[in-house]
Amino acid sequence: MDVSASSEMLEESKKQTRYLKEIHNLIGFIIAVQGILIIAVGAIVYWKIYS
Repeated sequence: MDVSASSEMLEESKKQTRYLKEIHNLIGFIIAVQGILIIAVGAIVYWKIYS
């Protein structure tokens, strides 16, 4: 196994890691947005019922 092949593999795994991190961040963002929306809707409904 020569050096260039192993460095190519390293680059490839770095790309995949970055890709996975971006997906993870996107999923976290979506979950956060959903949480905020649920809280907002809940607050509005609560306010409508009890105002």
